Amino acid sequence: MSEKEINQEIELNNMRYYLRKMLAKVETDLNKLEWCSSQQIEWEENTGITRN
Repeated sequence: MSEKEINQEIELNNMRYYLRKMLAKVETDLNKLEWCSSQQIEWEENTGITRN
């Protein structure tokens, strides 16, 4: 492998790492939103009060 190829491989691995990190954050945020939504639905069902 040439130095250029090695650097490209390193850059690609770095991009993969950051993409996995971003994907994990998105998944965490979606889980939080899902939990909040379920809490809101439960609250609306228990109180009879709905948000606009």
